[in-house]
Amino acid sequence: MSAATLTSAIEKNNFRAVTIRSKWRNEKIYPPIMIKNYMAIALRNLRQNPLYSFINILSLAIGLSACLIIHLFISDEKSFDAFHSKVDHLYRLDEVQNFPGTNEQRVALSMPGMGPALKRDFPEVKSYCRFWSNGEQLVSKGDEKLIIEKIFVADSTLFDLFDFPLLQGDPATCLDQPKTILLTEKSALKFFKSVDEAMNNTITWREKEYKIMGVLKNLPENSHLQCDAIASMVTFSSEQKDFNDRWGSNWMNTYLLLNDNANTGAMESKFPAFLSRHMSDPKINDFYKMFLQSLSNVHLGSTNIEHDYNNYRKFNGSYLNVFYMIGAFILLIAAVNFMNLTTARASHRWLSLYCWRCSH
Repeated sequence: MSAATLTSAIEKNNFRAVTIRSKWRNEKIYPPIMIKNYMAIALRNLRQNPLYSFINILSLAIGLSACLIIHLFISDEKSFDAFHSKVDHLYRLDEVQNFPGTNEQRVALSMPGMGPALKRDFPEVKSYCRFWSNGEQLVSKGDEKLIIEKIFVADSTLFDLFDFPLLQGDPATCLDQPKTILLTEKSALKFFKSVDEAMNNTITWREKEYKIMGVLKNLPENSHLQCDAIASMVTFSSEQKDFNDRWGSNWMNTYLLLNDNANTGAMESKFPAFLSRHMSDPKINDFYKMFLQSLSNVHLGSTNIEHDYNNYRKFNGSYLNVFYMIGAFILLIAAVNFMNLTTARASHRWLSLYCWRCSH
């Protein structure tokens, strides 16, 4: 081949390559067409390799599903009591008890007089609410008698602290009077045909007739406090004049609403003097220590607290980190498995292509 012919051929090829590049540079690529092509290729691979595709997709799907379930579980556990608007300022009053001949124990109980006294003695305390629970109570309406699984007795300040939704009734006054009670929607419909019919009607509990002053929406699943009815604390304090000044016996849960600038550490440092001031035993601080537990920590941080009767689905929050690691590990295994299978399949295709080219 002459030099002139060779030069002409090279120039012709170069011109062709530049033309092709220019054409592709100016060509518009439409995403829907690309997606359609990708889908066609994916479906063809599925048809050609059904077993491989099934194993690869199933393993990845199982891994992702497990991670999603773990994520939902962790999110649910962390959501407990978060629906209360004052959650950052709510605390439960707990005790450390250390009596002679027994082991030291942390308990979720407090004395009836503690709530009112803390409100008087500590300007940081805006309000308080006390609870005690009664399990599986026989309640009657006329001749009809039914079991209500759990009845709380609570102070009238309940709705100053907590955001339990009322379907009927005034949250500011519904627990102000003796012998008044709130029913959950579920409990109300056991006795009455509708929520409206339940309002201002009466039921009998422990030989006392209680007027229904409100109907609660069924308590959220992510509330550590769960009950089916709430009776007014003033029912008992009006009959027992020293009720709010009783010290020595622990059988209540006391919750405190603190000011925005309250220093819980400084408050706890004053609790020994508070106990000495209100109890006559000079050694009282050898037996009792009080501490505050934030509401956001009650559900996940109470596994070392005993007599915690009103803590629904109590869980050890430290295990959530273990679940995080398990989820990450499952996701890593699923991803590595998917990539290994895909790479192995691609290697097989490359080998087949190489053999085909060599044979031709």
